Amino acid sequence: DAFDGATTDALAFLNVTLKTFRQGDEGRIAIYGGSRGGTVALLASARDQRIKRAIVVAAPTDMKSLYQLYPDQFKLLFFNELLSGKITESEARRKFIAISPIHFTEELSKVQLHHDKNDPFVPAEFARRLSYEMKANGKTIDTYFYDEGIHGFWSDKNYWERVQEFIKPLME
Repeated sequence: DAFDGATTDALAFLNVTLKTFRQGDEGRIAIYGGSRGGTVALLASARDQRIKRAIVVAAPTDMKSLYQLYPDQFKLLFFNELLSGKITESEARRKFIAISPIHFTEELSKVQLHHDKNDPFVPAEFARRLSYEMKANGKTIDTYFYDEGIHGFWSDKNYWERVQEFIKPLME
């Protein structure tokens, strides 16, 4: 599946990489993702404490809110198993929560969050709420907002400098 399964796949890939390459260092792992990949990066960070930092770009962090914005687009993605009778409503709720990083702020590693103030697909409120919840739980999050009106990667040169500074402690 696009979120839970992708997170499992990302962590499996991390495990294979660490077993295959002796240069891998479990104490210096960062994960990076944009949009759905940002959600996956956050979920992986919450599930695996070896991930010390997560860099996230324009990520939906609350699937209930995302579904409410785009019910037709995400109906089958989120509810296909429920609608086909493969799982119960209670199981569907659990799965819905399991793919929403907003519910796992206490488990997240350090996060650097980038979001556009006028993102046409994922409202900036997703980033604001995650930032608020992480800070309320005493977690480290650096949040940056941009003003280009896009969903994704910015021409602002400070963007890449911020990412590099964020992971620099892992490189020392």
